[in-house]
Amino acid sequence: MTAMTEDQGKVLRLARLRRAATGVLAGLVAVFLITLTISDPPGWVLFIRAVAEAGMVGGLADWFAVTAIFRHPLGIPIPHTALLRTRKDEAAENIGKFIRDYILVPDEIAGNLARVNPARVIGGWLVEKGNAAHVAELLMAGVDNVLTRDAPELRTELRKLVETLLQDSDKSSALGRMMAEILRGGLGGAGFSQVVVELEAHIEANRADITQLVHDNSRWWISAPVDRQVANLIVDAVLSLLEDLRNPESDSRKAFEGRVFDVLKRLETSGALNAFLVGPDGASDADRLAGQITEAIGELFATLRPQADEKGARAEIEAALKRAAERLGRGLLDDPAMADSLNARIASVAEDLAHRHRDTIGGYVAATLRNWDTDLLIERFETEVGPDLQFVRINGALLGAMIGGGIFALERLLGG
Repeated sequence: MTAMTEDQGKVLRLARLRRAATGVLAGLVAVFLITLTISDPPGWVLFIRAVAEAGMVGGLADWFAVTAIFRHPLGIPIPHTALLRTRKDEAAENIGKFIRDYILVPDEIAGNLARVNPARVIGGWLVEKGNAAHVAELLMAGVDNVLTRDAPELRTELRKLVETLLQDSDKSSALGRMMAEILRGGLGGAGFSQVVVELEAHIEANRADITQLVHDNSRWWISAPVDRQVANLIVDAVLSLLEDLRNPESDSRKAFEGRVFDVLKRLETSGALNAFLVGPDGASDADRLAGQITEAIGELFATLRPQADEKGARAEIEAALKRAAERLGRGLLDDPAMADSLNARIASVAEDLAHRHRDTIGGYVAATLRNWDTDLLIERFETEVGPDLQFVRINGALLGAMIGGGIFALERLLGG
C-alpha cells in the first residue's frame, strides 16, 4: 500500500467515524424530541427522555471539546477554541521540549537498546537468506563510487580526512598505537620470516663479493685461500644466524622479538612513535605525513581501479564482501563477547548523540512544526488523531445516556 493510499484510507476512516459520532448524537436528539410530543408520558417514556437528554448533553459537550481543538465550533470565535490554530507555535515548542526531555534521554535510550539487543538483531538479519548479498551489493556500490572518482578530487578529500585525524591528539595517539601494532605484527609473523629468507638468498648470491671485500681489507701477507675461507666462515655464520631467526620457535627469534617489542612499547608509551608519525611542530609535519598517506592510498586505488572494472574481479570482490557479512552475522549470534562489545559501542554512540544533540533535535522538531502551513498542520493532526477523538464523542454520548438513566432511576427509587 502506497503512502498516498494510506493517507486516503485515514481520511475515509475519519469521515466514517465522524458520521457515526454525529449519527449517535442526532439519534439521541431525535429520541428526546419524540418524547416531548407525548402528552402525560408514562414513567418508561420519562426514563427514555432522561437517557436521551443526558446522552445528548454529553455528546454535545464532547463534540464542542473535540471541535475546539482544531477550529471554532460552528465558526463562532469563542475564546479558547481553535487551539491548534491560535497556539500553533506554543504547541510546536512544547512538542519539541517533550521529545528533548522525555524521549531523547541518554539513560532511557541505553536501557531500550539493551532490551532490544541490536547486535542480535543485526546478526539475525545478516544470516537470513539474501541479506548478506544485499549488503555486499551496497558495499560494492560504495567501492565503485570511490574507485571511479577522479584522482585529484579523491586525493583532496582523503588529504582533508587524514589531516583532521593527524591533528587531533587523541586520534594521533590511536594512530601511534596502530602503527606499533602493525610493526609488532610484521616483525613477529610470517612476513618477517619471508624477509629473512630473502636476506639469506641475497647473501648467498653475493658470496663472491663478500669474499672480495674480506680480501681487500685483509693484511697483505694473508693468502687469498685464507681470505676465502674466512669469508665463507663469516657468510656461513651469518646464514646460520638468519636460519635461526627464520624459525619462529627458536630461542634467537623469541629473544629478537622480545627486544623489538620492548623497544616498540617504549616508543609507543613515551609518545616517540606518535611524534615520529605526526611531528612535534604541528600542521607542517601533519601535512607532510598526510600527503604521503594520501599518495599511498591514491596509488592503491589506481591499482584497484582497472581490476574492479573486470567482471571476474568484481564478482570476486562482491563474493568476498558477502562472505564477510555472513561471518559477521554468525559471529554476532554465536560469540557473546563480540555481541556485547557491539551492543556497548552502539549504546555509547547513541547516548553520546542524544546527550550532545537532544537540544538540536528538539529545536528542529519545534521549528519544523512552526514552519508548517497552519491548515496543513491541522489537517495532518486531525487525520492522525481524529478517529480516536470521534470515539471520545461516541463514548461521551453513551456515558451521558447511562448516567442520565441512572440518575432518573435513583430519583424515582428515593422519591417513591
